[in-house]
Amino acid sequence: MDSSTNTSLATNETTFDLDEYEEGEDEEEAEDDVNEEEIYTEYDINGEGDMYDDDEMEFFDKGRKGERINRYEIIFRTMEANGLLLWMNKGRTLKGNYIAIAIVNGYIEFSFNLGKQHTFLQMRSKVHVSDGAWHTVVAHRRKRHGYLQVDGETPSRSLAEPGATLLNTNGRLWIGGAPTLPSGLPASYYLGFKGCVEKIKVSRKTLDMFNRLGNDKSMIHFCHDNDV
Repeated sequence: MDSSTNTSLATNETTFDLDEYEEGEDEEEAEDDVNEEEIYTEYDINGEGDMYDDDEMEFFDKGRKGERINRYEIIFRTMEANGLLLWMNKGRTLKGNYIAIAIVNGYIEFSFNLGKQHTFLQMRSKVHVSDGAWHTVVAHRRKRHGYLQVDGETPSRSLAEPGATLLNTNGRLWIGGAPTLPSGLPASYYLGFKGCVEKIKVSRKTLDMFNRLGNDKSMIHFCHDNDV
């Protein structure tokens, strides 16, 4: 890959304010009436529909309270078996709202909490990613439903506990690690990501990691073809 297009993230975490990227709703909704199995059958994680309703296609409004949908796509490579790729939250404990993507023992894990979880909710891919090759992860949440797909595999799915459908966070997306994390997460989440990131998409919009950092580019270094 061209060295100008790939970004190497070590343990120095990077944060972005995502007000213009995310989608949201004004208030908490009633639970879905659609049968869970029907939703899973109809859902295509790479399809144009992507389970979005017509009225859900507007991007995040700063005045809104929470997000009904999250979709992240990351193209990366690494030799490390563990590390945090993405983190966004609100609160200081696991009882608060959060969403995360991490590498755990060589496999991608996607987890989130809408504030009602009594147990740790996670989806784990079956594709090994700590091999130095390029991989594409797509993590998608719609209300209580979570989906994880790596390199076009059959998506892993999970369903959050009832009582909430919106994700309420502070809107700060951390890439490659976070300065503070609540206790109780898997050990891999506390390790910074080491490897190369070619592209990150938030709600299908490419995140301009380099230019959004302003004058402080110290935590980002470019990858070369032989770098991992």
